[in-house]
This record gives sequence, C-alpha cells and structure tokens, in this order.
Amino acid sequence: MGDIQYKKAKLKVAIIENDLKTTLDIAKELGLSMRYICNLAEVNVGNVCSYLGGRLPMRDENKTKIYNVIKEVLNV
Repeated sequence: MGDIQYKKAKLKVAIIENDLKTTLDIAKELGLSMRYICNLAEVNVGNVCSYLGGRLPMRDENKTKIYNVIKEVLNV
C-alpha cells in the first residue's frame, strides 16, 4: 500500500472516530491546510484553533462540515 493510500486509510479512521485534530493533521500531510479546509467548509478557522487548544467547544455541525469537505476534496 502506498503512502498516500495509507494516509487516506488513517484519515477515514480519524473521521469515524470523530478525532478532528488527527483528521486535520493527516489532511495537512496530504496537502490541505486547515485554513483552506475551514474556508471551504465556511467554518471560522480561529474557532477551530481555539477548539484544538481546548479553549472553546466545537459544534458537531461544524465538525461535520469540515469532515465533508475533507472527504470530498481527498476522495476519502
């Protein structure tokens, strides 16, 4: 299995487990920045950073938007 296929498989697992930080880390390894993903998902990147830093809660609706963008762009 190639490196890209392996990362996409890990990405699927992270999405299923609702692990936003791991999902964004893997997407970055595959060439998508968090800012780009958030812009496409119409989610405030500052709020995502605050969530990842433990300062704000994240609505499930926004997580779903992010996951959907990643799945669509990376064909996961």
